[in-house]
Amino acid sequence: MSTSTLHFPKTASKKSKGTRGGTVRSGQAQRTASQLRVFYRSLSQLASALGVTRDTARNWSAGTAPARPRVELLQRAELLLSLCVAARRYMASDHQVGEWTLAPSPALRGHSPTQVLARHEQDGLQVLLAELATVAPPRPTGPIEMPSLEQLREALAGGVGAAALKRIEKIAAVEPIELSDAQLDAQLREATQSR
Repeated sequence: MSTSTLHFPKTASKKSKGTRGGTVRSGQAQRTASQLRVFYRSLSQLASALGVTRDTARNWSAGTAPARPRVELLQRAELLLSLCVAARRYMASDHQVGEWTLAPSPALRGHSPTQVLARHEQDGLQVLLAELATVAPPRPTGPIEMPSLEQLREALAGGVGAAALKRIEKIAAVEPIELSDAQLDAQLREATQSR
């Protein structure tokens, strides 16, 4: 993936010392970059994901984006943010999302999700979102701590009431009826014929 170096002309009007005049696009670039920043461990990773230089990523993150950031870079950043937000539900941490977007994937024929976005833009995002459950790495599962029987009883009693809980326990204490498939079929036939 090639890295673009952006050069912007200095603007004559400045809002305050050391900052460029803000526009809707520069504000949008700053918001998008700050939202993306949580997914990447470093500015270098963010820059790589966006296909820009580290300086450009730093400027966008710091709020010193040029007054008119390139539209295609801003669109790429917004597509990447959409992908990261959608992928977050499949992964254990924000940083895992960022690492996944940069890693080559066998499901993507050795390309990374960021490369797919850079090449195919909105169509690439649509494909990635549609196939997210298959291209995203599985979320690691750990041991699940089950509540104790007493905790379950207390929670159930709080929800349905003590009297209902006693009836439920009485029903649960009855020995289950075991029927073979043939017996079950016969009972179903009798029930449907009697209607």
